[in-house]
Amino acid sequence: MSVILRSSDSSRFVKSARKCSTRSENVSVGSIVVASYGKERRRRRVVSVMASSSSEIIANVFTDETVTYQEKNEYNFTWTITNLQAWLTVASTNSAILSSVFPTGGSNVITWRLKFVHSYPHSPSYCSLLLVLQPHIWHIVKAKYELSMINSKNVIIASFSGEASCSSNKDYGSSLFIIREKLLDKTLFPDDMLKVGCKITATVGFLQKVHPGTVQKWQFPSSELIEGLSSLLESDKYGDVTITVADQKFTAYKGILATRSPVFAAMFSVDMQESAQNAVTISDTEPAVFGELLRYIYTGQVNELSAMAFQLYAAADKYELISLKTLCREAIMSGLTLKNVAETFKFADVYSDDGLKTCAIKFLSSDRAVGVTETAGWKDLAATNLPLAWQVIEAMAAKLPSS
Repeated sequence: MSVILRSSDSSRFVKSARKCSTRSENVSVGSIVVASYGKERRRRRVVSVMASSSSEIIANVFTDETVTYQEKNEYNFTWTITNLQAWLTVASTNSAILSSVFPTGGSNVITWRLKFVHSYPHSPSYCSLLLVLQPHIWHIVKAKYELSMINSKNVIIASFSGEASCSSNKDYGSSLFIIREKLLDKTLFPDDMLKVGCKITATVGFLQKVHPGTVQKWQFPSSELIEGLSSLLESDKYGDVTITVADQKFTAYKGILATRSPVFAAMFSVDMQESAQNAVTISDTEPAVFGELLRYIYTGQVNELSAMAFQLYAAADKYELISLKTLCREAIMSGLTLKNVAETFKFADVYSDDGLKTCAIKFLSSDRAVGVTETAGWKDLAATNLPLAWQVIEAMAAKLPSS
């Protein structure tokens, strides 16, 4: 099969041979209740699969990066319509009533309106109830929604639910929501009042292209090959180089290491000491991290990515493992929290990773960064790199409304 995978890297040349926090908040505005859950940011790969006779996977790895920042929000809105039966009697086809815009809030909040339609030409006996997304700044809006019509006794008379990728000023709902005769029934609506309930769970996101670049070919090993290489990694019988990391020794194969890493290739060149002695000592990486680095070199897999994303990123940068660095960047992005965002911003600056830095800035300039200056990561940043801390302060100040 063939896979097209978007990813990127900004690896630096090595000259020598050598976790989103979730929070929940409720804001009540009239009859609107807004709940925000798990505001996440993550980078998403775009993958296309086509059948092929090969058991291996060929990937085109693009060195430009598409980053998706996502937020998930839940809205509950109640709309009361009075004198409904009188309006239905005099209104005509295509006549509509619009609710107020909800919810009210900041500039980044997506907003909606409900639209009650007397009838459409293709369904003259039915009233329509529709959800209308208002103009917004987001690139992606995906919504699950539930609409219901309720009488004064809080009895649900009709309901409809749906799911859609939404565009501004488009209608979502049902044009056959309820037959009009029901709404004119005075036993169901004795006080001529209709309540419309609306519940929306919406995921919104930004797509940002960070680096334009060229296409590279990458081949992922088949599952059989992965199993064989995993066994080879765990065995110390046939290796031709011993790598000492702290108090742990790893037996490996120069050919595999050199094929996957330009740095190892240089290290094992004929004029290097490591090549002659078949021994390497590494002092700047923990054994567990180096073990996962080796696993990735041999199999293309990592077992502890989330737990050691920062350490693995640094090791991947050192040994010029572009694809591993991309995976680590993705894990760091998806694990951004209030506690680690300042540390992540500093880390991204050290490694000149614009994509990661942009993601951290996006977090810091949002409401999720409230209280960041009380975190240990911020205090360390302010104490060790004041100019960088000022970049954060400027990003946070930019979101404040002008007086």
